[in-house]
Amino acid sequence: MHKQFRVGHADTPHAAVQPSPFMTRRETAAFLKVSEKWLAQSGKAIGPDFHKFGNHCRYHVDDVVRWARQQQVRR
Repeated sequence: MHKQFRVGHADTPHAAVQPSPFMTRRETAAFLKVSEKWLAQSGKAIGPDFHKFGNHCRYHVDDVVRWARQQQVRR
């Protein structure tokens, strides 16, 4: 007999769970190879856009990559 799985249920196999495109500040800092402190202090002024989910700050990977490409210095 096969066990049925429900999305979001604790028994859901890992293959069915999609990775989140949102990163924490720590993950984003590691991705960009910058400090968490710099990322937090840069905020909306110069850093990548972020989303607020309650008290949690999350960075969408597409926004971070887009921001990083805009930082290219041309001579």
